[in-house]
Amino acid sequence: MATISSSNPFAEGVERFCSRLVLTDEKFEEMSAQAARDLRQNKAAYFRRVLMMAAMGYGYITFIVGSMVAFVAAIAIAMWNGHFFNIGLVKILLVFGIFVFGMVRALWIKTPPPVGIKLERDEAPALFQLIDKFKSELNTSVDVVMINDDFNAFVTQIPKLGFLGLHTNYLVLGLPLMAALNANQFSAVLAHELGHLSGNHSKRAAWVYGLRARWSQLLITMRHESPVAFAVFYVFFSWLAPRFNAYTMALARSHELDADKDAQRIAGEANMASSLVLVRLKGRYLDEVVWADVVREAIDRSKPTERVFDGITESLRGLPIENSKAEDWLKRALKEKGSGMDTHPSLCERLDAGSCLHYYEHSSPELIEQLKSPIPPGETAAEVFLGRALPTCIDKLSSQWTENIAGFWTDKHEFFKSAKERLLELDAKAEAEELTVEDWKEKAYYVGEMQGFDACRPIFEEILSRFPNDPAANYAVGSLMVDDGNEEGIVLLEKAMAMRMSLVSDCVSKISNFLEERGRKAEADKYESKLSAFKKESERAEKERNGVTVYDELLPHELAESWIDFMNEVFPLLPAIEAAYVVRKEVHYFTDYPYLVLALDVKGSAEDKLALARWLIGNLNLPHAFCVITFDGDAKKLKQRVLAVDNSQVYDKKFPRIKEKETVQTPAP
Repeated sequence: MATISSSNPFAEGVERFCSRLVLTDEKFEEMSAQAARDLRQNKAAYFRRVLMMAAMGYGYITFIVGSMVAFVAAIAIAMWNGHFFNIGLVKILLVFGIFVFGMVRALWIKTPPPVGIKLERDEAPALFQLIDKFKSELNTSVDVVMINDDFNAFVTQIPKLGFLGLHTNYLVLGLPLMAALNANQFSAVLAHELGHLSGNHSKRAAWVYGLRARWSQLLITMRHESPVAFAVFYVFFSWLAPRFNAYTMALARSHELDADKDAQRIAGEANMASSLVLVRLKGRYLDEVVWADVVREAIDRSKPTERVFDGITESLRGLPIENSKAEDWLKRALKEKGSGMDTHPSLCERLDAGSCLHYYEHSSPELIEQLKSPIPPGETAAEVFLGRALPTCIDKLSSQWTENIAGFWTDKHEFFKSAKERLLELDAKAEAEELTVEDWKEKAYYVGEMQGFDACRPIFEEILSRFPNDPAANYAVGSLMVDDGNEEGIVLLEKAMAMRMSLVSDCVSKISNFLEERGRKAEADKYESKLSAFKKESERAEKERNGVTVYDELLPHELAESWIDFMNEVFPLLPAIEAAYVVRKEVHYFTDYPYLVLALDVKGSAEDKLALARWLIGNLNLPHAFCVITFDGDAKKLKQRVLAVDNSQVYDKKFPRIKEKETVQTPAP
């Protein structure tokens, strides 16, 4: 993990104070649950409260802006009527004028349209006929239809005049999704999406949720352009925004169920239910199997696969996995619990609301075969509704994907090449001497990247037999055993999380799912209490690792010399860096996981420095989580603190470090 830390002390102080005003996860859940009850019991009262909270936000903005405008106007009128000119008052007018302009500009948000291939009516007449039919039944409109490469479908309203309204309605359909469903199932998805626009109820929701974007944009603009204005707004919205978000989540989930009712009425109960289930199962198959196989082609191919969506669309025609795995995926999907932070109800809730849960609650071999059954040639929604436009869509999306993935593919090909070489080195080393635990885990890592996690099983079992107290091996083998239905894996998972706090969440999730699937909820609840404690600890750990300030205790980095050598190989390739310093921030949670601060003396504009920091975060491999700061004009005190730490300087452009070793090899991630 890495972050870009601001060096604006005033803004940091404001943020630190406001962090006490935000809701904890528990309070957020509690408020969201209360909102759901309010919405069910008294919808009118619920909307009155939502409008009241929105009015508070707009009222605060109006009051601040109005006060500033009135102040500026009063000074201007006084100068005009008094026929005098005062340079001090002119400066005040200028400052407050810029202040007001920045606030108004932040409120006038320009939302970019979604990305995709725009479809015209004559290119896909069958699709537009279906859209026209549903538009008539749902009393709505669609202005633009687009195809993209996501496994998703959505409608979005892009405002033409900022917060004043007048929207353009976009319908965006994912080609992989259309390839995974037949025509009737896709009709249910389309009816659901257009149902969001039906009767204008989503305009009210869009307005409600649009407030979040406007408030967020206002704060971002103020932070960069006026720290004082930032403080004025940030304090208030740190209190209001999370409460508004929590209370309106219930509205989002309610709209999803309303749209499901539209889909069920128009496309039929069976089609609505099967589309929900297949989207969940085939979406997981696409992520875990299909795309993973595509990426592994980089083992042997130096360039990305051409027309990749030919293969993707064909793969999604069916669900070619083992029956036992399909059944397990279905059971897990139905057991997933929703939370107050979700904008969508759980799959179980949606099926139950449509009185369809009983079809899938007790899976039979016949049901699993039906879900896995491939759609006959010519009958996928993509083939039926896109018709002659389908090859063009595949061509364009594949070309875009190839272009976008080129850099990643080259890096991945080189990685796989290095992985194969390193595996050969490890095999040779194993013949000459005993491998260390780090050697074994490195081998497991590379095998997993090239062949998948299941291929690592014998390696982790070997690690566990040789190093029984290794937390990673206990977790890996325990997870595989629990997935196989072997309860003995729980012992290993308990041991893993006892040795490494960061594994608690994953271990508890595995154990709880195992116990709940067997009707042992009371036992599972005991583990959930452990998870709750871990989450609180994690929140505190994450918060204290969100950058660095002049108030933090800074300590020597304690990095091995090989890491210093490594940085001295990297930084000369970045000529803007004049000097680099590394210190360790003192942390109080998860103390076994250090947090580093990489501080830089850098030439260039603020934008150049930000771009460099982002590049380092995305590409620099350090052994611990770190943030990047640059020594700007307002970071004088922080720079003094960093330089005061022993051995903090790790790189100096004027005096390059002379390495004793020929090469520096960094360990596997």
